Amino acid sequence: METVYSRVLLQLPTFFLPPVFMMLLPSALAAAPVAGLALNTFVTIVGFGLGLPAAVAVFPQTGELRVDEIEADSEVRRAAESRGLRSVFYNKGL
Repeated sequence: METVYSRVLLQLPTFFLPPVFMMLLPSALAAAPVAGLALNTFVTIVGFGLGLPAAVAVFPQTGELRVDEIEADSEVRRAAESRGLRSVFYNKGL
């Protein structure tokens, strides 16, 4: 679920910043459509620049997972069960 939430958070600035900027400057954008396209592209890139660090930072770098939550045919689960572990730790791998 952390992956789903971070992917949603990543897209929020990209979906909301450009429309807000375009609504604030309608007359200027109508007079210069090429400048409007450039501004829209710039604001979209800035949205990604703001969204990516937020999406990466919203959850901790490492996590804990119970062994019974791991897929049954996973090598990690077999190794953890053979050692008698109840949980394993993982790194998000940024």
